Amino acid sequence: MLEKTRTCGNIVIIAGGFIGVEVADELKRAGKNVTIVEIMDSLLPISFDPDFGGLARKEIEAENLKVYTSRKVVEIYGSKSVEGVKLDNGENIPADAVILATGYKPNTDLAQQLGLKIAEHDFIETDEYMRTSRPDVFAAGD
Repeated sequence: MLEKTRTCGNIVIIAGGFIGVEVADELKRAGKNVTIVEIMDSLLPISFDPDFGGLARKEIEAENLKVYTSRKVVEIYGSKSVEGVKLDNGENIPADAVILATGYKPNTDLAQQLGLKIAEHDFIETDEYMRTSRPDVFAAGD
């Protein structure tokens, strides 16, 4: 991705979870003008509470990355290539590249077939030792 974005100056990253924040940091280190747009109220919203998300935002903005929270990208526009994104408040952000860092949905089909307890956001519920709701079944991965 760094090779593909080598000639880009302005990059918009859609989603401010772990992937979006990490990619933003790497692109900033490569000298890019980076903007993160997160639809939820804070950065890292699935993993941490809003207070921590606010602290993360302060650190990120201190590195001259621009952050929008509680905003949705409603359009990616351009004629032959991307020229920018339009937000739900009507604001346009110039972009030479747009990166979708919207995450993933866990595949819990097998876990459900085994009758394991599924937690919020469709993750397999585990204890601190990665035991599932069945004591002889452990979960691992990301």
